[in-house]
Amino acid sequence: MDTKALNLNTTETNSSIVEDIDIVDLPKGESVKSLPPDITIEEYWEQNNEFINGWDEGHKVCLAYRSKFSGRKLVKEIEDFSWYTHIHKHEWEAMPTLLKAQIKKLANKVMPYGKYLRIYCDNESINEMYDDSVDARLAIKSVLDRQGINMLEGDLKNYKRYCIDKQIKISSNLKIAFIDIETDDRHDGIVIGRDRIVSFAYVNQDGDEFFYKIDEDTDEAEEKLMQKLQKVFQDYDILVTWNGTNFDVPYIRERFEKRMGYRMSLKYIAHIDFMKRFQE
Repeated sequence: MDTKALNLNTTETNSSIVEDIDIVDLPKGESVKSLPPDITIEEYWEQNNEFINGWDEGHKVCLAYRSKFSGRKLVKEIEDFSWYTHIHKHEWEAMPTLLKAQIKKLANKVMPYGKYLRIYCDNESINEMYDDSVDARLAIKSVLDRQGINMLEGDLKNYKRYCIDKQIKISSNLKIAFIDIETDDRHDGIVIGRDRIVSFAYVNQDGDEFFYKIDEDTDEAEEKLMQKLQKVFQDYDILVTWNGTNFDVPYIRERFEKRMGYRMSLKYIAHIDFMKRFQE
């Protein structure tokens, strides 16, 4: 990891810091004014070593965290992590030579690992954004399936594999919102995103209660409500719902697209659906 200083060329003016910087290693969105002088990249990540959420963007691993310096939610991107799976070594040894060659061609690297064989390969199809793609992981899985061989931990997403290997810490000071939305029920049935969101309420981890509703039945009033809802997602780290996977979250995203012109990203906030947890 680069340990050079962040080149914070700053001057003091009336107790305020004027920035004059050229930083390529600092995470996008970080506030330079909030950083201590002469901090190094290594020291920055030693301070920001607890994460809120993770996801994949193709082969890239993304981890969300709240900066200890600026308080902002930011993202650490890992470009060079290579995903892998295992099979038992005796299964590999019993495999026909032609199939071994096929797997080696598809893989980035194949190497022994104790009583297992570790197979490094590209893994984008595990991400819902790439459901229709056939990458190396799926191609190798197809070869192994024909031999009746299971890929061990082959269903792990890139970021989960990375977090396990690197023993990534989960933030110990998470801000939690237990949230529920209400929609216009003057129409028959429920169609995701069809009708207005008329109110939402949430309770935070400290037991504080909040309730917001539209003042009138207009697009402008709903837009103001959407802005308040967006601020909740920015301020909190975990969103807890009941049936939110099937209702609240997709409904919010659809209404944002209709009212605000874009689909709100929920990557920066972890989501726990208690109904799904109880069903499991």
